[in-house]
Amino acid sequence: MITKIILKYKLILLLSLIYFMFFGINIGADNIYQVNPILQSNNSKNNYFYYKYKSNQVLDVPFNAQNNTSKKIVVNTCLNDGYSDNNGYINYNLYNATSKLTRTVPKISDMVIGNRKITMTLNPYTSQKGNFKIKMPDTMKDFHGILLGGINSTSDYYIDSNKSNVRNTIQYSTSILINNHAPKTDVKHLSLKNFVSDGNLNVLTIFNNQSNIINGYKISISLYHFNRKVFNLNSENYSLAPNSFGKYNFNTDNLKTGQYRLVVKLVDWDGNYKVIKKNVKIKDDLYVQANINMFKINRIFLPLILVILIVFIFWILKKFNLNI
Repeated sequence: MITKIILKYKLILLLSLIYFMFFGINIGADNIYQVNPILQSNNSKNNYFYYKYKSNQVLDVPFNAQNNTSKKIVVNTCLNDGYSDNNGYINYNLYNATSKLTRTVPKISDMVIGNRKITMTLNPYTSQKGNFKIKMPDTMKDFHGILLGGINSTSDYYIDSNKSNVRNTIQYSTSILINNHAPKTDVKHLSLKNFVSDGNLNVLTIFNNQSNIINGYKISISLYHFNRKVFNLNSENYSLAPNSFGKYNFNTDNLKTGQYRLVVKLVDWDGNYKVIKKNVKIKDDLYVQANINMFKINRIFLPLILVILIVFIFWILKKFNLNI
């Protein structure tokens, strides 16, 4: 009887352990906090801040941060410029984005009145409003296009009274667009600027030479070896910030080192497309590792050979009683 009771409780304990391992006590990162833009009625359908350029106009960029936990949290919100990241998306998480084409293109970050970073400490189950102010330039007669920025929020979550904390990986971003008679996007203004292959990781650098956003384009990347297609990758959500270079990473684990024909096809919303072709060299992991090993060997043996050569020269000079 006692043995059965013990077995029963062991079974209950085991089931409880399995439950907590797979279903139990887990605060979802997206439940810890939320940051939402406070949009005017004309922007609510777009779910981002959209403005037309007006000389010297001051704009409000309000938002609301909410703590959904029983602990204190710190929410950091920055107003940053939009940039093209390495995955074919537009991002706002860099305080100093460097992918802009030229410094002569206006930046939203330069128009902020006051600080570009707002830090809030939120008590349990409370919310707080914040606001950035942007002042448009006196004139933008030399620039017609889209200025792109965004507010980006991250959170530190206090896990005990000593304020030891953990960084929450969930980020909230909302776009800010200022339109000054932007021309329609044209796929012809996209070009391939660089291709780098390094141990199965390949990086395309594509140039958006226009002052408008590339958003939701289709991109197809193919590699040919002796006229046979050996690799193909398709995506339907390719985006680039205005006047910027954007990198696009992709892996070729199954390809050997050698010469290939790269074909990149970009298609816009209307079906217009551009095809870019380039002869490239793919380098697999073995090739890259061999180069690393050779570099290490050269670092060791070249100085040794140099020392031996110098000693040999001095020996020759001494043997024949020559002076340097």
